Amino acid sequence: MTKSTSDAAGANDAKHISPVEILAKGAKSGSPLEPFGPVWDTALLQLSRAKWQQTGLEAFLNFEVPHTATSNGRLSEDAVDIVLSAIADRDPPEGGYRFLELGSGSGLFAKLFLDRLQTFAPHVYETCRYFATDGADSILDSQKAFGVLDAHSERVTRVNLNAEQAWPAELSGIMDFAFATYLLDSLSFDILAVNDTERWRLETRTVYTEKNPDDLARLKALVTGETSFDPLAIPDILSKLALQTRYVKIQDSDLILPESLPRDTGGESRPTLHSYGALICINHCLAALRPGGGMIVSDYGHAAPLDPSEEVEFQFYGGTIAHGLNFYQVDQYFTDRSDVQLFAPEEDGPSVHTRMIATPECPDLSEKVDLIYGNIRDRAFNLPIETAREFLRARLFEKARKLYAKALEFQPRNWALLEEVAGYLLVANEEYSNAMTLVEQGLDINPFAPGLWRTKAEALMGLDRLQDAEAAFRRSVELNPKDPQTHLSFATLRRKLEDTAGALHSVADGFAYDTSGDLREDLLAEQDRILLRINETARKQLLHEVNRFRQLDAIPQG
Repeated sequence: MTKSTSDAAGANDAKHISPVEILAKGAKSGSPLEPFGPVWDTALLQLSRAKWQQTGLEAFLNFEVPHTATSNGRLSEDAVDIVLSAIADRDPPEGGYRFLELGSGSGLFAKLFLDRLQTFAPHVYETCRYFATDGADSILDSQKAFGVLDAHSERVTRVNLNAEQAWPAELSGIMDFAFATYLLDSLSFDILAVNDTERWRLETRTVYTEKNPDDLARLKALVTGETSFDPLAIPDILSKLALQTRYVKIQDSDLILPESLPRDTGGESRPTLHSYGALICINHCLAALRPGGGMIVSDYGHAAPLDPSEEVEFQFYGGTIAHGLNFYQVDQYFTDRSDVQLFAPEEDGPSVHTRMIATPECPDLSEKVDLIYGNIRDRAFNLPIETAREFLRARLFEKARKLYAKALEFQPRNWALLEEVAGYLLVANEEYSNAMTLVEQGLDINPFAPGLWRTKAEALMGLDRLQDAEAAFRRSVELNPKDPQTHLSFATLRRKLEDTAGALHSVADGFAYDTSGDLREDLLAEQDRILLRINETARKQLLHEVNRFRQLDAIPQG
């Protein structure tokens, strides 16, 4: 066959390749680091968990983990309301009440819970013991270093506790209430396809998507266990990895807690997030409760069976991977049991869902749970905020003011909302004193919010209290050095303080962290103002040098 004949045959074969096959070639690209296996054991997730172990509170302070919805005060105050309702008709236990938090993270939920309990039930607070647990020592150490719980140090005990592994025997039957906020959606799981009679597991393998042979060799050595090194040694390691997937038929005997899976899917194969790690954790927690106790779970996830066309997707937060929680599975699993009570709202809110799982001796709190965690209250709380934001986009500032006032009436201790409203007062109306008042209220609630410190600094700058503003900016940068808006505002202040070298450093930091490019034009404009100030100063100095001699009279003539 001649070359022209061969080329013609190849071109003819290419015409018969289906678009599906062509696209599948792209899906197969990359260098595999491991064989196919359960998604929880894949290298990508293992590396993300290793990285998370080293982050401390950084991921919370720079909002890589979007914890404002779970740590803004509402859930903590709601938990106090539920606890006080549950224990209202009970004699206090000997030694006081004991509360357990799983995955205490930033420590804000604990702080705000204890703040509220101290105010509304001092008789409970004064004898209680709060166990703030986490599976990472780096998190607990950061909590202590930042002093998040210093105001309640006499009431708090920190414990390193893996929520899924066997718990210490001394925890059995001693807790009155337990809380898991934004934890269960990051515990072990499987992704399955399920119909009435069969199961398929979504197996995965990690592939390296770049062309760097050194990184590839180090990653393979790490995954196979031939060597160990810091997972952070490869910059942006997780962004260079992807998952290839395939479905493999599996038997119930190969799964953990297969009895928790749906049995009636209407004859269709449905994607199913098998949240077995969450179920194990809840079972451990129930064993730790005293009679009459309960557990409050708040998390992201879905509360209805997934449609056959839907997929389970991951979200990367601060180096860790969250996958949501299958609340539908949780509901079915605990509703069918006679040894516990499940309280759930009639209709869930649009984002964070909450369940209460209690011992049989706990009073019936179904109406209370529906009132506090249901969609109606959630919508009532959020509608003024959402509408105020719409008015701000339309520049209807006074209408936004009224709605923000209503929102703060509903949520007076929501520090994230106080930060937002203070920012509105600054930007829209230059009400620096009023903004300062709201910021101070927010910092009383959460003194570790970088955005509140930045807003405080901007308000102080507007009040011409430049030295105080500098201290506030430094605190904001200390808490979250990766916020480009803080560096931009700090550059403006430093320019006003005639610290042009420091101002340029702040602009450079702003460019370094403005990965989305949203502040590029503002940073360039501030840089131009700084350079202009430098030029003006240099010109004045030059003119002063050449005009230093001031002649008062003429040269004497004799």
